Amino acid sequence: MFDRELSSPVQDYTRKSRLVLYDTGAFVLRYDDIGDYRGGYTESNGVITFDWEGWSVAGPWGASATLERTSLTIRFNFIMQMTDFEDAVYVLMPPQQPW
Repeated sequence: MFDRELSSPVQDYTRKSRLVLYDTGAFVLRYDDIGDYRGGYTESNGVITFDWEGWSVAGPWGASATLERTSLTIRFNFIMQMTDFEDAVYVLMPPQQPW
């Protein structure tokens, strides 16, 4: 779940976002009011690199993240930042129980 912005204030849609990493190497970045952005990820030496299904005519989408304890800090490349993706810190939430 979104925890905090990294620098400048972020939009409400980022505050309502969450990032899910699956054991299969797939991920989804979910914005409640906008929709889902999917792809695959790899991890090496504590750095997660995202390979997006989306793209831009201005160039490839790119992002990387670092995991420290229960916080994941994600930084988007310039192309994604210009498409309104915002760098942020996400915090690990325990799995929801199907009560």
